[in-house]
Amino acid sequence: MNGYGYKKDEFFDKATPQTKDEARQYAIDWQNWQATQSMSYGELAQWQDHFTTIAKEYNLSEEFTENDII
Repeated sequence: MNGYGYKKDEFFDKATPQTKDEARQYAIDWQNWQATQSMSYGELAQWQDHFTTIAKEYNLSEEFTENDII
């Protein structure tokens, strides 16, 4: 998946990582995408919650924290 060019809802709707590697790639794509966006603190909090859930599911909490995803 490539996050470039997606609107917020389109990017979020495509977020269904099925493996740990897909979750990592999704986070990388999201970081690249969000760098081009203007988001409110509320939107960032929603994304943080979303990625916290993914991180817990795939045991990626430490990695996502180190990479400033959550």
